[in-house]
Parts: sequence; C-alpha cells; structure tokens
Amino acid sequence: MADIVLSSEDIKEAIFESLKYFPDFRNLKPEQRLIVEHVVRKKDVFAALPTGFGKSLTFQILPAVFKVLLDKGFIMLVIVVSPLTSIVKDQVGYLRNLGFEVAFIGESEKLDKDIIQGNIKAQFLYGSPESIVGDIKFKEMFSQLHYRRNVVAIVCDEVHTVVHW
Repeated sequence: MADIVLSSEDIKEAIFESLKYFPDFRNLKPEQRLIVEHVVRKKDVFAALPTGFGKSLTFQILPAVFKVLLDKGFIMLVIVVSPLTSIVKDQVGYLRNLGFEVAFIGESEKLDKDIIQGNIKAQFLYGSPESIVGDIKFKEMFSQLHYRRNVVAIVCDEVHTVVHW
C-alpha cells in the first residue's frame, strides 16, 4: 500500500461503497470521513468526540474500506484495545452480525493460541490493555509477519475509563 497514491475522491468512493456493510448508516459525518481518510493515508489520528457521535464506526468501517481499495485477498486487521469487556462483547457481536471476522483475546484458549501464532483471518482483534500490552506473549506477537503486514490501525477505545495509579 505504500506506493499507492489515493485521491480524496478514491477514499470517499470506497467509504460510500463500504457503508453497504452498515445498513443503519447512509453516510459518514465530515469528522468521521476525515478520520478514516487519515488512517487510510497512514497518518496518526486522535479523535476526541462526544459520546454517541459515532467514533466506533470510524474504525469498524476500515476493513471494508481497505477491501474496496486493495486486492480482495489481502487481510486488513484493526486492533482494538478496550478496557470494558461489556463494550467489547457488544461490538464483537455487532460486527459478527454484519459478516465480519472478529476475534477477541480471552474468548477461548484455542483462539488465544491462534492469535499469538498469527493464525487468524480476523479483520478485527479486540483485547484489553492488560492482555495486549501487559501480557508478554500477546505483546511479542506484533513482531510476527502476519501482524506487521496486515495491521492497518490500532484503536484505543473508551480510553477515558483507564485509570493510572
């Protein structure tokens, strides 16, 4: 993807086509579109937007956008770090109902082993800060080719709930 130069119009069309996976949405808000465009262009993004604004959609739509922009066989992976298990389970269920492959650390021992070995075809990988950063076996998995090649974004969701002592 590094050599591909995409116009804003290319990205806008990919976003529009990707919205078919999200039947509750007809378009993105300008702020949401800007976030997605920056991620596609591999720019760092910090989005502090009000509750209920639709921040989750900006990372949930990424695999669909990349699917439109890139070769169909190329796996695009969004890592979502969230400290709230209930929100993780809700988002995982929502994305699975839309037809996306989703995994989360702690769902099962077998899946955790597959995650660590890079043997997942998921478009989303959810985990808590403690598992992704605090557990050495998950932390080291990012050095594997599967993750180096396929991760398009690392999202810290619900970061306002994290408490540091």
